[in-house]
Amino acid sequence: MCLNPPTPKVQLESARELASYARELGADVDLLFAWIDVHLGRVKEARVALDSHLQRHPDFHWDWGVEAMILAGSGQKEVAHDWYLATRESMANLEQSNNRSGAITMAEWARTQGWESDWPPADWTETDKHALLLSILKRRPSSPHAHYLLGAWYARQGRWQEAREAYEKSVALGPRDSLAVECRFHRLALGGALLQVGDTIAYRELCRETMQPAMTEGFYQWAARDVALLCCVFDNSGVDIPDVRQMCDKAVQRSNAHWQDIIWVKGMLAYRSGKWREAIDALQGWEGGSELGIVAQYFCAMAYHREGNQLEAQKRLKRAEERAAMIVPSFDGPPTDWYETSMIWSLLQPIRREAHALIDEPAAVKTKDESSQPSSEKAK
Repeated sequence: MCLNPPTPKVQLESARELASYARELGADVDLLFAWIDVHLGRVKEARVALDSHLQRHPDFHWDWGVEAMILAGSGQKEVAHDWYLATRESMANLEQSNNRSGAITMAEWARTQGWESDWPPADWTETDKHALLLSILKRRPSSPHAHYLLGAWYARQGRWQEAREAYEKSVALGPRDSLAVECRFHRLALGGALLQVGDTIAYRELCRETMQPAMTEGFYQWAARDVALLCCVFDNSGVDIPDVRQMCDKAVQRSNAHWQDIIWVKGMLAYRSGKWREAIDALQGWEGGSELGIVAQYFCAMAYHREGNQLEAQKRLKRAEERAAMIVPSFDGPPTDWYETSMIWSLLQPIRREAHALIDEPAAVKTKDESSQPSSEKAK
């Protein structure tokens, strides 16, 4: 669902009628009903629809925005303002393209309430964010998304153990067998935090648990990318890399086989399988500045090192460092542009360490046979 700008009452009534037909056909449209009803001034009906939605789904910032509108319509302006701020913080944290349109809508609605609509507010501090998230959790302690955002706040402060605990709660409270976008984000963030605190055993268990629905669901390329990234970011993930590659192959058959993110991830998987040349062919074409592209360059540098080309390895490592320094000035962060890198950031850190430990040290280069053993075998 996307929070589109409010439309005239006639259009909202027509949309509600169409939603009623969709519900009769079995569609899950409770959140849509809640959004329509709150704009029609039917606050009680909107509350019933939102509560029904939350009984079946983990909450996300779309739900939070509707919650703010319902509370405001009920006269609870102070509490509604907290939910509005939490919605904007969540949208900024995840920074997806459809979140930007939602943020515009929330800003327009905030102006109708007489609130400051610029984001972040002029006097907004990290302490304010922390207090807000704690207040949201006090009102909704079983919210996976609120725990996730709290974990992201702790990660930004470099408080990795607290971040890990918050992320663990977000994963535990969410559906265990789902690879919906918010569930993947929570798992990626948890994986990075586990590696930051050095708990590789828990990291491997997370990878194995995440791969279970991945091998049974027929999902799209975004999910394949995120699951594969989680499972290859560390040298010993405890899963069979061929299974991860098979998962990616199935996903691209249903979508775009030439999507750059999938090509990068498959190159990373090739590296973890000891296939240096295959990894280089997939990874060396990168010239962009995306966060995943930076991760890909660290893998490309390591692949050149493994193949024995130290000059090119050093060159690729330097290029990756120049790009990474724009968002992650040090291994322990925080990044300068946190919101756009919240998912990749903590996963980038162990890759940087691995690349430097491999390329900067004068240790002998391993042969392909020594390093091509599947991760699941090395974990035993």
